[in-house]
Amino acid sequence: MDFGDGRLTKLAYGSYLAASLAYLLIHQNDMAGLVTFDSAVRDYIPPRGSRRHLRAFSTSSGGSRPARQTDVPRVCHHLAETIRSRGMIVLISDLLEDEDRVLHALQHFHHMKHDVIVFHVLDGSELELRTKSSPTSATSSRAGTSPSIPPCSARNTASGCRRTARPCAKAASAAVPSYHLVRTSQPLESVLAEFLRFRMRRSR
Repeated sequence: MDFGDGRLTKLAYGSYLAASLAYLLIHQNDMAGLVTFDSAVRDYIPPRGSRRHLRAFSTSSGGSRPARQTDVPRVCHHLAETIRSRGMIVLISDLLEDEDRVLHALQHFHHMKHDVIVFHVLDGSELELRTKSSPTSATSSRAGTSPSIPPCSARNTASGCRRTARPCAKAASAAVPSYHLVRTSQPLESVLAEFLRFRMRRSR
């Protein structure tokens, strides 16, 4: 999540997106909470509906730091078992995981009667890497290391992103999660506007 070819890393973009969603929810008299995690939960802010709550929310999301390992499915299964009140679960991640494990974890939320929304945040270069005749340098999407990788590995990274997108999108069509593929180059206001239009269509 620490990778970014443009102005924002995926982590920074996801943090702004989370804070913006919380702002919208709280200003329409709903509650919002936050869980930050890597391979385990690192910070938890319980759902609240006060505007003062937004400050703690923004501080926590903005202070998140990437780790070298993550395990989205493990954390999602844990949260599905521990969150007792039914509500809307919003997952913001680059989902560079085994897609079957990710979908199984998201379906666990669905089984527990939560409304699941996924924002799959990727840098544009992760979807658009092209073959080059010489080795290239890519920054780890986890903790900022910069190994030199051959072009075939770079292509595999982009291909992996696309493979992860396809099953999530298929699941969305079955209403398991509501899936939104987001590039870090997209203006937040357009992402939020499209999300709100999508929610309005679903509520009709």
